[in-house]
Amino acid sequence: MRINAIRTVGGAIVLTVTAMTLPARAQNVYAYLYDPARVTNDDQLFLNLAVRDAGLTRAALDPVLPRVRSLDSDLPVILFIARQSGRPVDAIVDLRARGASWAQVFSQLGIRYDTLFAGIDRDPGPYYRSSWSYWTAHRDRPQFTDVQVRELARLQLAQRIAGVPVFEVSWLSGAGARGSVPPAFLPATAAFRPGTAVSRRGRSRTACRPATARPSASRITGR
Repeated sequence: MRINAIRTVGGAIVLTVTAMTLPARAQNVYAYLYDPARVTNDDQLFLNLAVRDAGLTRAALDPVLPRVRSLDSDLPVILFIARQSGRPVDAIVDLRARGASWAQVFSQLGIRYDTLFAGIDRDPGPYYRSSWSYWTAHRDRPQFTDVQVRELARLQLAQRIAGVPVFEVSWLSGAGARGSVPPAFLPATAAFRPGTAVSRRGRSRTACRPATARPSASRITGR
């Protein structure tokens, strides 16, 4: 019986220690979203800038992140939808976790597709050309795929963060090796990379500051 008791106590200790370490592990995994010094690649930089632009704190965002299918793919769209709809991120994550497509999320939250084309009144470049052509031909009843919504939402976020015309970002995206926003997005946001002293236009300057959070964070977090 003494051996069984020892095993029981030992098991309880292991479970307790494991439970205590999980939050710490989660914080380490997502640290780059809040701390520019923890960014190690272009995709992480893009997400870091997007989170800071939204004004989201770790306390508000960390609890929902484990339910996000893919941070690289879904988090930019979640932040875009939160800003457009005024809904908290956890409500959007819930819809997505229940299997809703982005088209269904747009429909349920009453978001218009023209928000994905803000600032675009002509061909936005090769990478977005097919989406733009489809939009101009089907404005009445568009049916966008998850990939199209994702890439257009990332484009809008990139333009907002960089503070440059959307066409600058869209044409840079088309020149990127993968066509996606983050790699080509960096020339327009060099000033935000930790440790750099290069302006958005490539000219040196004395100081660089990260993107500041916009004042609408309370609408995004629901707090």
